[in-house]
Amino acid sequence: MKEADRTSNNITIKILLEPYRQSPSDTLEDYYVRYTADESRTVVRDGRTYYKALRVEKITAKETFLTVALPAEMLCDNVSLLVDENGAAYKYKGIEQHSFYGCLSVPSWYNKIVCIMLEYSDDRIGEYFAVLC
Repeated sequence: MKEADRTSNNITIKILLEPYRQSPSDTLEDYYVRYTADESRTVVRDGRTYYKALRVEKITAKETFLTVALPAEMLCDNVSLLVDENGAAYKYKGIEQHSFYGCLSVPSWYNKIVCIMLEYSDDRIGEYFAVLC
């Protein structure tokens, strides 16, 4: 189930992958619960561990980039590049910041999931990612 592209103030967000979505009201916490129950959430190839993305979005503003929601456990101190299971490389651009202004508390998924911004190449992306440190 994919929702339509969203456009606002010259920003377009297109969902490319949401393997753990079951309803429109799902949150990243719902995705994380399903992720932890998924026995295929990691794959090891050539000695490298690949983690299944919880969500991948293509965001277009002044430039186009991807945001990939991944488990926080996969990050290292010097991230420069991520690769998918197909061998495509994505330059690391930073961490997407979330605002919880007006919320009574920070959601529990915040310390479990990281939303990484990556350089965009095309829509043919894998669903598993590994970090090159």
